[in-house]
Amino acid sequence: MLKRYPLAVSAFLLLAALLVWLPGVEFTSSCFSFFAGESLLSGIRHNHLLWSMPLQLLLVSLIKLHFPFAAAVIFVQLMMACVLVLVFVLALQFGNSLSAAAVVLVFALSKQALGNILIVDPEQLLYVIVILTVALALVLREDGFSYRGMWKVAALIGVGMMVRSPLFMFPVLLLLYDFWRTRRPGGSGIAFGQTFNAAHVIFLVLPFLMLLPRTWMLWKTYGSPVFFEVGRAENAIVTSALGVVSAVDHGRALAGIGHGESIWLWFVGQVACHPLRFLGGMAKRLYFTFSMTPILFVAAGAALLRFRKSEALRMPAVLSIYLIVFYAFFCVEARYLLPVYALLLAMSAALFSGERGPALPSTPTAFRRIGVWTLMVMAGVLFASYVVVSLSLLAYHSRAVQYELAPYAVAAHYPENSWMQHQTSILAVKQGKLEVARKLAGKALLSSSGRPEFLRQYLLVLVLNGTHIDRELGKLRYSDATGILVEADEAPFAWPKLLNNCFFSPADSGRALSAQLLLDRSAETQHLEYSGLGDDRLLNVRHMNDASLSVLLVEIMGEFPAAKKCFAAQCLLGAVHQSGDTADLTPLQKYADEVCAGSHSVSGVKLGQ
Repeated sequence: MLKRYPLAVSAFLLLAALLVWLPGVEFTSSCFSFFAGESLLSGIRHNHLLWSMPLQLLLVSLIKLHFPFAAAVIFVQLMMACVLVLVFVLALQFGNSLSAAAVVLVFALSKQALGNILIVDPEQLLYVIVILTVALALVLREDGFSYRGMWKVAALIGVGMMVRSPLFMFPVLLLLYDFWRTRRPGGSGIAFGQTFNAAHVIFLVLPFLMLLPRTWMLWKTYGSPVFFEVGRAENAIVTSALGVVSAVDHGRALAGIGHGESIWLWFVGQVACHPLRFLGGMAKRLYFTFSMTPILFVAAGAALLRFRKSEALRMPAVLSIYLIVFYAFFCVEARYLLPVYALLLAMSAALFSGERGPALPSTPTAFRRIGVWTLMVMAGVLFASYVVVSLSLLAYHSRAVQYELAPYAVAAHYPENSWMQHQTSILAVKQGKLEVARKLAGKALLSSSGRPEFLRQYLLVLVLNGTHIDRELGKLRYSDATGILVEADEAPFAWPKLLNNCFFSPADSGRALSAQLLLDRSAETQHLEYSGLGDDRLLNVRHMNDASLSVLLVEIMGEFPAAKKCFAAQCLLGAVHQSGDTADLTPLQKYADEVCAGSHSVSGVKLGQ
């Protein structure tokens, strides 16, 4: 049957893979930076625009805040299906339909075993889709050289850098490889020519030119004309220099690096003083990458050795090697390795192609056409997304200036924009306009179908107005399935958790994340102890966090109206205490007492209930 009906069996295997792969999407309610994507659309400043690349920010914002929950799940499942289809089409170029469908089914069946790698989140899925699309473009260009084909690869790399920056050195590696294979004895290749020319320059520069909209926006808005993420790699840089396999949080605190100091100078100094520790860390990270799925590495390596004269098979190998070395240089997280394993899986399909080597035969015309059409569709979607993001970036500065000059007028002009209403409510609290803040928070809540962040802001504004909300809190429970707060007769929403998550909203000018991390110190300490970094480093982290908490408290108190400072200080004290923090609360209690000595308290709220 396999020989008589290969296409039918392949279709059945592919359908089985999709049925195994798609169910069970866990759509988490909390996302680290989705507000930054919304700020890009709304023209409101947000520090995470520096932290992350814009394409993934915009994608996550659309899914989290603009799609209904059912539509969001369907969209994420569609992205998951695209990953499987791209692996199948890529494997199709190296083998036959049966082997391609079989490896895809194996990939889908491995979802549970690779749970720490196959973390389903939109950013990760988008990154994998871009990597697989680049790999498919590299394979298809082997049919014949053209400047257009090479520049298409460069443009796709540029789109990938708008999602995450690790591909920034890949054009250089690819160009060097093309020159090498053209000049080696008996080699064949499709390099641009025998000498370096303008076409090479375009190929190398085009990905960076595609980042110019973001660079221009950051320069105009923040005075920082940078190409890549600012601060996102700090944890990886610190822990890589220390020889640790996986990155841990709060790298600066871990190493005792002040916020004004250059982390790169510290990194160079550490590597120069302890080169063996750094190289040992790289070796451990390489072993970690291999040990996650050794069978895939063996299968892909065997396919590459068996068909060693197949240039098309080498293309995903070159891309895989680049990513493996990149993540060995910096500290690796298991989820970042998903595109590598997807590429290795597609390569392993060549082992079951029925050919003996040393070169794969030409891909059948039908399979090649499937690859071309798939590339056209995926590239079209990615380039269209890039255009939308670029236009948003170019318009961001003028919109941000307009909002800062007249925030309430702009918010009134966009009543359907729930996030803008939410942010303007936060601004109104800072300015002491509590009644305005209440109305704006109510609008945001009504137009957002109960987003938890918006509900917390609304409840906080009610509290600041002296409203008793214990009864309202008792009617709420948190739904992990939908990420919203819903009414219920049981499971009251605990005060400490509410304060721990929403207290810092009135002071959300880049400090909310720092505050949340400070309140999670006990969990952080356990993480560091698990990493085996020693008591001296743990003590260093505690001291830095204690100092940061003191500074943060003074800053936050300045954001509240004078009549509410006592209540705010008491709330913060209760939230820190209930969060399980191990810090000495005496200085915090003393400060709260001093604040309350000069103002009146708002009664009616009992912390800890």
